[in-house]
Amino acid sequence: MKTSIKIRPLLLLLPFMFFFVAISSAQSKNAKSPLVKSVRIVLPEASGAVMENIASIFANRIEERSGTSVSTEGDAQLTIELAIKSGIGTEGFIITDGKGGRIQITGNDQRGILYGIGKFLRTSTYSKDGFIAGKWRGTSVPEKPIRGIYFATHFYNYYQNAPVSQVERYIEDLALWGINSVMFWYDMHHFNGINDPDAKDLNSRLKRFVEYSKNIGLETGFIMIGNEGYGNSPTELRAVPGGSRGGNYPEVICPNKPGGMDYILKVRNDFFEWAREIQPEYICIWPYDQVGIERFYKMRQSYFRIGKEETSGNKGYPFNLVLR
Repeated sequence: MKTSIKIRPLLLLLPFMFFFVAISSAQSKNAKSPLVKSVRIVLPEASGAVMENIASIFANRIEERSGTSVSTEGDAQLTIELAIKSGIGTEGFIITDGKGGRIQITGNDQRGILYGIGKFLRTSTYSKDGFIAGKWRGTSVPEKPIRGIYFATHFYNYYQNAPVSQVERYIEDLALWGINSVMFWYDMHHFNGINDPDAKDLNSRLKRFVEYSKNIGLETGFIMIGNEGYGNSPTELRAVPGGSRGGNYPEVICPNKPGGMDYILKVRNDFFEWAREIQPEYICIWPYDQVGIERFYKMRQSYFRIGKEETSGNKGYPFNLVLR
């Protein structure tokens, strides 16, 4: 009886003890990381050009937002280790605390590291006084294998006219948010053939976008209308408006007219030959106009033939032909 009298006060105190432990744990988790003015980034072993470019984006974002000095060598107030370890999940990442106050961003692959960096940057704090590392820790794996966007590089809009550096910066931002695929539009009706000086200017721009995207590990592609013609396409080969979709490009070609399919395949092959050098992963061809479903099926069969012959034959186009 005496024993139970002694224990009862302790039992009464237990809820308060758990409360204070919980508060202390929460405060520890929510406590901000220290403000630093120097950061060292440690790259994975045997890093190539893509990993170095990703690390450069990481460093530039911290430096430009906080003035903090970032390097890959020497001593620093904060060390962030980048690593690759399979088993996390395709393009997934883990952010953990390492030894001695280090932070580890581990990706299942290079893209996993890229997306982990994006998460870390978004959860961190920047000021003129320095950089405060984000406290988010955990694992994240994308649900979808393709997470992409297409750039409408036609009709002389922003993507076709903005400074290339601005669009490249936008590509970086998309990548940091988890995008893994980008596609660009090649619109023929603005030009009089692939050798038109204006067409060459656009293609030079598209080439830079594709190469820049590849250099940070993204998949790339082009999107084209299945039967679009150039501005100087023969008028007698053009389709008559009134098909099922309702879109109306005056320069589109009717594949059912004599010579129509030959023209369509000729100008597509011209573009495919140009694209060979930069090797996009995909070229997507789709219906936009008024040719009607039966005529588009005819085009599909011809494109399937191109895809089989040119991919397996002597030309060997280094990309996948996607038909919608």
